[in-house]
Amino acid sequence: MNDERPQKRTKRPEIGTKMYCVQEHMYYVIDSKYGPRIEYCVCEAEVTGFYTMGFTEVVLFGSDPGGGNSEKYYPLVTIGERLFYTPREAALYAQEKTERWEEREKMFGAFRPPVYPMPRTWMKYLDESR
Repeated sequence: MNDERPQKRTKRPEIGTKMYCVQEHMYYVIDSKYGPRIEYCVCEAEVTGFYTMGFTEVVLFGSDPGGGNSEKYYPLVTIGERLFYTPREAALYAQEKTERWEEREKMFGAFRPPVYPMPRTWMKYLDESR
């Protein structure tokens, strides 16, 4: 776990607040004979409401890794864990997920085609804020 990420916040964000989440993006490379490639992307979305059936979910609308817009649902308790107020916090989470994926691939890579380095599209958010 990365120590730079802040503690969870469970207070409801105001409608219209910009938030950031990390999403897995799977895509194919045309010249590749292997399966799809994966990357983790930081996506910006705006709070549009709350869904309350059993537990509260934050309803967001914003960009997705494929270039379109989509609606997303995150439990309120995941703010600071999987849903963030700043792109830097989300980039730290994407870094954590990327490193975890690469470690797993190193362990099981002997049984698969060659491992490629995972793209780090979130790196720009770490560089901006320093």
